[in-house]
Amino acid sequence: MQQPPRDIAAPLLAWQHMVLAAAQGLCVLACVGLGQWWASARMDEAATRALLFATLVVANAGLILCVRADGARDKASRWARNPILFWIMGLNMAVLVLALHIPWALQALHFAPLPAEGWAMVLALGLLSAIGATGLRWLTVRCQLG
Repeated sequence: MQQPPRDIAAPLLAWQHMVLAAAQGLCVLACVGLGQWWASARMDEAATRALLFATLVVANAGLILCVRADGARDKASRWARNPILFWIMGLNMAVLVLALHIPWALQALHFAPLPAEGWAMVLALGLLSAIGATGLRWLTVRCQLG
């Protein structure tokens, strides 16, 4: 244990953490809204649903990595403490790709296959949301230190 135990009178979640989490969620929501705007003019409804679902999954993975990256100061110990993280992220992305390509899964979820430009937009929106969430985290840390 690297930190002393939390004071039992202290709140479980500080309001600063809840505000940061809400701001990061709004960042993801903005990216999904941007994806909705982009896809509504280029894709049918089923493909738009698939794009937004994939964007949420990729953005959630980005949020996990954003929070995970803040846990340690040096790069070696940051990832060494939880090596299963890469397996979970890889499995998450593999299931996403399979769910958007297997015909019976597409039918069950009422999705349509994504074209290459749709996948490019999913990756771009996921990256944008991760950058935004990381920027918000950096800004809050910077404001607390300054």
